[in-house]
Amino acid sequence: MATTDLRWAVCTKLIGLLRASPDLVGVTIEPGWPGDRAALAQVIYISDVTGTCEIPVMTAGRKQRNEDFEITVDFRVAGLGTLDEIGNRVSEVFTIAGDILADDVTLDDLDGILSAEMTSKAGPALGMFPEGPVGYAQFVVSVSTRLL
Repeated sequence: MATTDLRWAVCTKLIGLLRASPDLVGVTIEPGWPGDRAALAQVIYISDVTGTCEIPVMTAGRKQRNEDFEITVDFRVAGLGTLDEIGNRVSEVFTIAGDILADDVTLDDLDGILSAEMTSKAGPALGMFPEGPVGYAQFVVSVSTRLL
């Protein structure tokens, strides 16, 4: 059983799975906001990690902890000509990422993981800006762990 917080380990595992996909070549995939460096930006990044921790404090010895957390993964596509093109590309990248997670069986290889599941999806949301159209989407991965 794991003895340390698994939040960063799960984040790096998710990012590693996405980066390894040949279907996402050309998409910047980062564990945090990579910025608006490129006009043709297609990015996937972790925007938030939040959760709860339960540690019994009135018992002797090392306490078993239950930690549940959510990892918010954002998608942003910019630099294409029309809202239709942006919507299609956001949907395509979003679907590829979801399929990667649906097909993967290695996340539970991390010691201490009880479950990990995609629990919500949002988007695509599209908007026109002076620089051109931008599209967003998001999903949340909920993780339950037990630590010693």
